Amino acid sequence: MAVFFCVKNRKNNENAKVRMLIASHHNTSEEVLSELSKDANHDVRWEVARNPNTSAEALARLSRD
Repeated sequence: MAVFFCVKNRKNNENAKVRMLIASHHNTSEEVLSELSKDANHDVRWEVARNPNTSAEALARLSRD
């Protein structure tokens, strides 16, 4: 539960490294990954694409990156 709370409150963090860690974490939800798949930072989007929890819809969006 603590990880979920942290992720929900940090997904909009100004620090791209924090968002990258969230995007790469194995417990990050599909919902959060979907939001992060639209991140302005390429490295964050890359980590989203590598996460097995990322939805097919988000991966399709990232494939056009």
